[in-house]
Amino acid sequence: MKASDVLRRHPGPRASVIRRIVVGLLACSAACATDWPHYRGPTHDGRSSERILKEWPASGPRVLWKKPLPDGFGSFAVSQGKAYTAVKRRTGGEPQEVFLALNADTGQELWATPVGLAAREGITGEGDGPRSTPTVDGDRVFLLTAYVALYCLNANDGSVVWQRDLLAEFGGQGPDFDAAASPLIEGDLVLVNGPAGGTGAKVFAIHKRDGRTVWEGPSAKLTHSTPVATTFLGVRQVVFSPAAGCFQSSRNRVKNFGVTPSTSAFRRRSRRSLGETSFIIQRPTAQGRGPSEWPSRATRSR
Repeated sequence: MKASDVLRRHPGPRASVIRRIVVGLLACSAACATDWPHYRGPTHDGRSSERILKEWPASGPRVLWKKPLPDGFGSFAVSQGKAYTAVKRRTGGEPQEVFLALNADTGQELWATPVGLAAREGITGEGDGPRSTPTVDGDRVFLLTAYVALYCLNANDGSVVWQRDLLAEFGGQGPDFDAAASPLIEGDLVLVNGPAGGTGAKVFAIHKRDGRTVWEGPSAKLTHSTPVATTFLGVRQVVFSPAAGCFQSSRNRVKNFGVTPSTSAFRRRSRRSLGETSFIIQRPTAQGRGPSEWPSRATRSR
């Protein structure tokens, strides 16, 4: 039996419960060797140095532990023997986003901290909840809620060190289907996507120790994409993906913002796609547009 077979047998909203159990087991087994402290792992590219079986034995894998964690779309962050995630639970009669820390070896719940009302129930009345993946940095762990509130918690006991409700501070509204991007740590900064509208529709760089704003980016409706840090042409940059673009030469032009993290100097680089559902990836060059990495033939990109 392949690992993917389990998920295919359980389609629909409740598949998120199964995914959390499976991912929880994988996180547990990996915690002893390599930490996975934030979205897409230690190198931000989804790659792990761990080796796993390509196929499971007929009797299935040996279960280390399992724990149902319903109603949440975020994944796990694993650091120093703890696995962090967020779920939806009813607290005081209201559905709340709840930040959890589990013992990565046993699955025991170490602490649970409510961080505000959970996202809407959705069309089916089930399956909704937190979208973001926690980010661990030393003894602190960060989470962006579905309603664009950034929390910094003590990783040892779950107490709130500081919080910023960006939606309440700047108005506007959350992105369609609520905020899903995860926080990015770059040096002393926590970089996050702000609300989708109002004066807070921009990139924020917030100091990780005390929660103060270090700089704000230009106005731009942002997407669910988590920011990515990279070094390009010798300059350390953070790339965000705005939703807005301009219509040019019958092509939908989508702009990515390259930001020098410590100074907020912005550089714009374009990726052009034919329509909203087809796309092309290019290698950036010093001269601008680079050669195509691959075109999406199925959607007639070129």
